[in-house]
Amino acid sequence: MPRISTTAGSSARGFGLFGQGVTTVTTTFTSSTTWTAPAGVSNLSVVSGRGSNGQPDYYVYTTIGSVTVQALNGSYVLGPLDWSTAVSDCQALVDTTNSGGSGPRTVNPGSSATYLIRNTTNLYLKFISSGSTYQVNGTAVLSNPSGAPTSGTVTYTDVINLGGLVSFLCNVDVLNAGAAGTASTGFGQTFPGGAGSGGTAPITVFNNVAVTPGTTYTITIPTDNVSPYITIQYTAPA
Repeated sequence: MPRISTTAGSSARGFGLFGQGVTTVTTTFTSSTTWTAPAGVSNLSVVSGRGSNGQPDYYVYTTIGSVTVQALNGSYVLGPLDWSTAVSDCQALVDTTNSGGSGPRTVNPGSSATYLIRNTTNLYLKFISSGSTYQVNGTAVLSNPSGAPTSGTVTYTDVINLGGLVSFLCNVDVLNAGAAGTASTGFGQTFPGGAGSGGTAPITVFNNVAVTPGTTYTITIPTDNVSPYITIQYTAPA
C-alpha cells in the first residue's frame, strides 16, 4: 500500500476551541505518491523517514592482468617470440594471484605485458604496464579467449589470422563496493539512504514543517531496497 493512516480524536477544549474537536492524523508513505494538505492544515508536527539501505558489496568476475600479442609493424630487434613465453608470462600473473590461497584477499598480480610483432621478420618489442591492487576471492584462472596456440613461434600472419591482437587473461572474482542507498524526499525535506557497502539508512526527523492547505506535495520513495518510508503527523479539525 502506498500509505497507511491512523487517526486519534481529542477534545477541542484543551486547545482553546469550543464547539469543534481536532483529530491527530498519522500517515506513512511506503511508495512514491502525492498528498494534498487538507483544509485547515498548515503545519506537520512531525515528518520522519528514511531512504533505502546501501547495497552490499559484491564480486564480479574480472580480468586483473593480461599478456597481449599484437601485429604492428615497427623497428623491432628482439625475437622471434614463442607462444609459450606469452602463456608463461600470464601464468605468472595467475600464480601470484593464487599465492595467498583462494579466500578473500588483497593481491597485486604483477605487471601485464604487450608484445608487438613485426611483419616479415616476426621480431618483437615488449611493453610492460604496472599491475594494480585488488580485493579478490576464489581461484584465478588463465583464459585464452582467442584460442591462440600455446607453443611454437609467433608469426605476424598467425596474429593477423586471429584478429590482429591476442590476449591471454588472468581472471578472478573482484570485490566491488555496493552503492549508497537512495534518499526519500517529500515536503521539502530529504531523508538520506544508507552508506555504500550495506549501510543502514538512518531515520531522520523534522518537526513543525509548514504546508499550505490545498497544495499537493510529491513524495518520492525509492524502490531499490527494503523499508524506505516517510511518516507525517498533524492535527486537523474533526
